[in-house]
Amino acid sequence: MKKIYCCTILFCFLAHPVFCQDILVFRGTVKCFISDDVRSTRGAKNVVVVPGFIPKKSGMTGSQGYYELNTGVPIKMLNDKYVTVYYISSCNKCEKKENVFISSDQVSKSTTSALAYITIPTVKMNAGCKNTELGDIESDRVLNSFTSQQGEDLSKVTSLNVVTAPPGLLNLLTNVVNAPPILGGGLFIVNPDSTIRSNINSYGKFLFASPMILTANTGFNFSPYRESSEAVFWNPAVLAGRDRKADVSLFTNFKNNVKLAGSCRINDFVTIGAGVIYTKQDAFQQVQFVGPSDIIVQHLQILKEYAVFLPASFKLSEKWSAGITLKSIWQSFNQPDKLFVQGDLASGNLSNEFTDNHVKQQRFDADISFSYIIAPALKAGINIMNIAGSELYSDVSSPRAEKMRLSQLRSLGLGLCYRWKQFNFGSDALFTGNGLYDVSVGINYVPFNNALLSAGYVFRQKGFTAGFKWKQFKTSYVNDNDLMASEKKPGKSKLFNGRIYTGVAFDF
Repeated sequence: MKKIYCCTILFCFLAHPVFCQDILVFRGTVKCFISDDVRSTRGAKNVVVVPGFIPKKSGMTGSQGYYELNTGVPIKMLNDKYVTVYYISSCNKCEKKENVFISSDQVSKSTTSALAYITIPTVKMNAGCKNTELGDIESDRVLNSFTSQQGEDLSKVTSLNVVTAPPGLLNLLTNVVNAPPILGGGLFIVNPDSTIRSNINSYGKFLFASPMILTANTGFNFSPYRESSEAVFWNPAVLAGRDRKADVSLFTNFKNNVKLAGSCRINDFVTIGAGVIYTKQDAFQQVQFVGPSDIIVQHLQILKEYAVFLPASFKLSEKWSAGITLKSIWQSFNQPDKLFVQGDLASGNLSNEFTDNHVKQQRFDADISFSYIIAPALKAGINIMNIAGSELYSDVSSPRAEKMRLSQLRSLGLGLCYRWKQFNFGSDALFTGNGLYDVSVGINYVPFNNALLSAGYVFRQKGFTAGFKWKQFKTSYVNDNDLMASEKKPGKSKLFNGRIYTGVAFDF
């Protein structure tokens, strides 16, 4: 028992978030009335969102009214201060602004980068959507007007707890919507020095997220016991110690995440298996193009990442087993390259034609795993993953950029599972080249024959799972804290958008 307590305390200590040079990011949703019916609202697209203290970091709401603004400012520079965020729409009488108090205790920390998110309460524009949403070209012009403005010099801000907008910005706020358009048509090329802003913030991380949060087996993947349908992926060493001759399982949300796995026992000492993980993300990103004029437009970004696993498991003794996995890893996404604008500028009858560069890469790698029974009630597991050090792209930039950043996939997974009567308690920790990625804890319980209740929590991602299994069928709710972006065809309910998973597991 002392070993369990020590490991649990160590995992929780390592998972404690640290706020240092985290960059402040605002996020929220803007809504408008449907057909001027104040009882019914929807997300308002093409509303320009302006942080008053740094207007060059302005952004635009997407198709569902959602926005994220990366200010590029360390949160400690604005801690305990009020800042103003403005919302610019086509309705001149619908002026909206929010005074936001910056406090580190209100921050949601990103697990994949040094970003500190502050969520602004939903903003409702006092007009119908038709009178609120800017046109595509008009919204680009308005956004460009603000991104060219200078903000406050935060190093010279007084000790007062309010950061005001500069006079030039206040003057622009009163005139920008009525200003004549300055955009000309023609061919535009993506700016090679610009940062492509998108809600997809987990490029190259799907093999880290899958065992920790995108799973129904949270806390038990690196040392599975009762529920081992994902052992093919995260610790195939345990396959040789099971009584079953063969099994096959499926776990999916029927939207952007699928796991298919199976295994077969060759003899008392060797078991082989196979598995596939597939993930897909899509989001509308803001891209800066240069040409007859500089414009920023929204463009759909699609990221696909998947891997094939071929493991073999060996039973070395009654307590020890080992596994080795060969795997193939793929990544593909589109890079904005060119934009051709054509049509009648005077009437606003314009069309945009995008040309993208498609990036595809494939890598081979391998895992080595071990499982050890410490005591009848305690089992430990370890998986050394991607030992060849394969890399995937960790962001997207212009095809003309010198290079894109890479994320190395080599990682180490550690797991403990403690059994007590109907209960199992588990904890997983995942380490990457950048240190601790995340820690998860889980519990499952057998309420009656052929049934299993399970729940888990992930500390850094701040996500949680809950599930129920009855014989071969299971259903799970996986709250990944918006880790997986899906904006092209979002569900009607954000609460259930891609978070309800269904699974089956057959033993032979």
